[in-house]
Amino acid sequence: MGLTMKDSAMAPTRVASRTQKGRLHATRRILPVLTREAGEGERLTHITDAAIDAMKSAGLLHLLLPAALQGEQVCYIDAMEILELIAWADGSAGWYAMVANAAAASVGAYLPAEGADIVYGDNPLAMVAGQGAPRGTAKPGAGGFLVNGPWGFGRTAF
Repeated sequence: MGLTMKDSAMAPTRVASRTQKGRLHATRRILPVLTREAGEGERLTHITDAAIDAMKSAGLLHLLLPAALQGEQVCYIDAMEILELIAWADGSAGWYAMVANAAAASVGAYLPAEGADIVYGDNPLAMVAGQGAPRGTAKPGAGGFLVNGPWGFGRTAF
């Protein structure tokens, strides 16, 4: 598993030492924003930037990122309690936060150490997206890669 950093003494992120009480407080503080933005998100057919910014600012999109990568690595029950509050305010925001956390957990836990360091080393709050079961291929080509295959939809917008 890829849970190392170039500098293992790197300081934790600003939210790494929060308690569940602190995380819940941060969540409750942004619920009015999520509720207010829900209608606009429906109109646009995607979550609004204001809703994403509120969740990012509250530190709610990396709850499951491994601690070795400066994440909070909260237990799933604590994460689900937070996601439930978010979803209560706006179902789409709850879905977004759940997917962002699952992606952070998966990428953080299963990338080899070198890959995890590339993704999270300089930015422990990097956002990742993708699919859990990729069925395509990427082959080197002129100026990059040729990506081909049957792809379902992906989640998490930036």
